[in-house]
Amino acid sequence: MDYAPDYHYYVSDIGRVWPVNGTFSATQRELVEVILRYRNELLARIRPGVTPAKILAEAAQAMEAWFDANPFSSERYAAAARDMVENGRGAFSHLVGMAVHDVGSYVDAPLRPGTVFSVDPTLRVPEENLYLRYEDTVVVTDTGVENFTDFLPSELDDIEALMQEEGVLQKVPAVGKWP
Repeated sequence: MDYAPDYHYYVSDIGRVWPVNGTFSATQRELVEVILRYRNELLARIRPGVTPAKILAEAAQAMEAWFDANPFSSERYAAAARDMVENGRGAFSHLVGMAVHDVGSYVDAPLRPGTVFSVDPTLRVPEENLYLRYEDTVVVTDTGVENFTDFLPSELDDIEALMQEEGVLQKVPAVGKWP
């Protein structure tokens, strides 16, 4: 699910992966977990005065230990995860402001407080037609980063718990019966 709600003409950009049946399969959990881990490593390192390239390098180094401790069920998945991290695929995406894909560039200069952008790590497994993303809108603060979209669950167990809650369809009385 990828969407861009707005507030007083300012927009955001949020992307999450939800299991349709309410529970992640072992393979889904494996793939989404690596994206989430990489996203968390990136968010932990965003701070003013540092270039996105340096943050990508720091996060990639942190992911090496995770890769060593968490073997993948297939070489294809391991290669896709390493490609995401080594190439920073989607990690520092686009500026966000009055438009969801706002104008300008920020990736070649040190980050400054007030810069609002999308963090959107993307994992691709083309052999299986899989394209998975986890997107958040963040702002660089004087001391680090604030995630504007952290109100939406991102941890896998939290998403599964949310999927078990009643939804709008269960709360609204039925209007009629289908033939």
